[in-house]
Amino acid sequence: MNLKNFETHIESKILSRGRAYFEHGYISSLEYSDDEWVADVSGSDDYTVTVKLSNNGDVVETYCDCPYDLGAYCKHQVAVFFELRKNNAHSATETKARNTNDKKAPKGESLEDILTKLDKKALISLIIQYSKEYKPIASEIKFRYSEKADKSSDARKLIRSTINAVSDRGFVEYRNVRHAISGANEVLSMIDDMQNSNEYISAVSLAIVVAEEMMDLMNNCDDSNGYVGGAIAEAIEKIQAVIDDVPEEHSDKIFTTVVNHAFNKMYDGWTDWRTDLLSALVPLCGSKKNREQLESYLNDTDSSKSSKWSRDYDLRSMQLIQHDIITRFDGEAAAQDYVNQNLDSIDFRYMAIEHAIKNKQYDKAATLCIEGEKLNQSYPGIVSRLREILFGIHESTGNLH
Repeated sequence: MNLKNFETHIESKILSRGRAYFEHGYISSLEYSDDEWVADVSGSDDYTVTVKLSNNGDVVETYCDCPYDLGAYCKHQVAVFFELRKNNAHSATETKARNTNDKKAPKGESLEDILTKLDKKALISLIIQYSKEYKPIASEIKFRYSEKADKSSDARKLIRSTINAVSDRGFVEYRNVRHAISGANEVLSMIDDMQNSNEYISAVSLAIVVAEEMMDLMNNCDDSNGYVGGAIAEAIEKIQAVIDDVPEEHSDKIFTTVVNHAFNKMYDGWTDWRTDLLSALVPLCGSKKNREQLESYLNDTDSSKSSKWSRDYDLRSMQLIQHDIITRFDGEAAAQDYVNQNLDSIDFRYMAIEHAIKNKQYDKAATLCIEGEKLNQSYPGIVSRLREILFGIHESTGNLH
């Protein structure tokens, strides 16, 4: 949807109301901050609208904190679309605040200036008052500034408070998902600080809290924009970063914590995330005990709980992790032996072909391609790729017949 023609994408009734808000000057402020436009829209209540635009005026992302959920866009967003088009906002490069009137508004006191003048008692009273009206404020303060050693409980409360703030009968509409995960993003932002302070176990615990809460939200929201999935992926990346940095004295505890989390039932059906978690544990397999435990999981695929397709996919994923372990701790020769023992897997067949070509064993590489075609007749994409590789081999050797 573009600012030039957004009217064609919006219900006529909402379009009419939004146009009226725009024409009657209900947009009290419009400013550009952190790569998006932020507008305050007055009416029966005051609401905030955010709009992210591409350079050619496409609406990349937009959000309004009003409760409207009967369509993709509300009247407040429509009003802001009209205002942005009027101001030719997509071509603007300045990041200073824009007043919606032609006259420059007098500069008032900033919020920081006002709060600085208040004494401690007044500030505490103000914060408590607003915390009662908006629960996430209290949750965030407790999470950020509580001196408890284990922040997991406060983190969970913060994440749930921002979800509950926009949840309707236990479900979050896609237009509210971005706000729903704001608590999770706050927790994720703290993990780097913990890691830098050598609080490795706490950092992993917080990442796991985020993953658990976001997996639960995934089942109770419309994540069309992928915000929830992105938060889960980031939590797993944080775990990986901690593992890459963790000193030996904490490695066994973190290994046990993460491996138990990876095999939580919530990841059933989400093989990629489970695989990412298990892959993250490979650096900790220098310990014999850790390696044996992980390898026992990798070799224990329960075929009774999933379809053949998912079983095959799980098996391939587990084999690749096993290959990483062998490569890291047993050396390249052992890893190549493992590849040769598992040529039924197309991933390993590709590795074997690449290894043969690298060592100028062209006949062996060609044989691997031909055998691979026969084994994968029901997968046209694989067959096509193998034929391309085979053609490249013949081209390299001058044997095109």
